[in-house]
Amino acid sequence: MIVSLENDSGHKIYDVFHVRVQSVVRPKSPVRLHLGGTVDFRVQDNQAGLAIAHTWSSSNSGILSINSKSGKAKGMSVGEVNVLLSSHSDQNAASIVHIGQVQHAQVEQLVPLVLKTDPTDWQSNSAELRVRVKFYLEDN
Repeated sequence: MIVSLENDSGHKIYDVFHVRVQSVVRPKSPVRLHLGGTVDFRVQDNQAGLAIAHTWSSSNSGILSINSKSGKAKGMSVGEVNVLLSSHSDQNAASIVHIGQVQHAQVEQLVPLVLKTDPTDWQSNSAELRVRVKFYLEDN
C-alpha cells in the first residue's frame, strides 16, 4: 500500500507499507497441485466485502486456468503462478500455486470406505468406493 502526505506548500511525502492480505484466500498459500488437478479458491467467510463482487485471475493461464467468477482452477502445465483476487473496492489478494508432474502415487493402507450401495438395485450389484491416494510431485 502506498501512502502520500502533502504539506501546506504542496510537497508530497510517499511511503510504502507492506500489508499481508493473502490470508483472506482459501486454500492458504502456497498451494501444491498436480498436473490436471483442480482446486476451488474461495474468500474466507468473514471477508464479506470481498465475497460480494470479486474476480479471480491467473498470472499465466497456460499453467493454471481459473474461472474468474467461481475460483475453480485447473493445472494445465508444470510451473508456478500467482492467483489474484480483485474486487471493485480495489482490495487485492494473492496466492502462489505450484503445479508439478506426478512422480508416483501411493494408495494408503486403509480399507476402502463404502460410500453408497443400493440394495434395491440387485441387478447392477454395484457400490461406490473411495480410496485415499497420496501423490508425490516432482520438484519444479
